[in-house]
Amino acid sequence: MAVTARRAAGVEGVAAPDVERLARILAALADPTRLRIVALVARGERSGVEVAEALGISQALACHHLTRLAECGLVRQRREGQAKYNRLDHDLLARSLGQIAAIRDDRRDGG
Repeated sequence: MAVTARRAAGVEGVAAPDVERLARILAALADPTRLRIVALVARGERSGVEVAEALGISQALACHHLTRLAECGLVRQRREGQAKYNRLDHDLLARSLGQIAAIRDDRRDGG
């Protein structure tokens, strides 16, 4: 099967368009700093400055990682004056984890 045909087919348990998004989410979560940010913003909305201070990283690095998380949709951002506030999209994270579980479950069922 051609690569494009496999891409169009998706993965068992995950619709084809969702495979690409899931891959972007997993790539974003593959970085330890971003995982720490996800854990932090899961507990509540934080500004970029608050994220940087909590993790002991520069504000520029925090902004870079927050942007990557926002690009894949895991973090929602809102601007208030000069500050950007970041919060986790809990629903998207739960759906993504559910899709991973569906892939695992399909394999267990002999798929």
